Amino acid sequence: MSKYPRKNELMKAFKQQEHQKLVASIPMPNQDLHDLLNYLDRKDAPECDHTLKETIEFLGKRGLDIERIVAWLRESGG
Repeated sequence: MSKYPRKNELMKAFKQQEHQKLVASIPMPNQDLHDLLNYLDRKDAPECDHTLKETIEFLGKRGLDIERIVAWLRESGG
């Protein structure tokens, strides 16, 4: 049992709020994001060259807003 239960509750609430903000900021449907991550992690994916070439290709095929999503990815550490 924690010595400071209220502190733990506040930390948990803060983390949930931050998670909700992140989820709300995603500029694409959740299914597309899920599909993008699976696409990038596929078995036959080329070795990472630290560019967004594969991501941009995927977004273009889906007709998604490449500029907006790439900006969000960069802001989010992607």
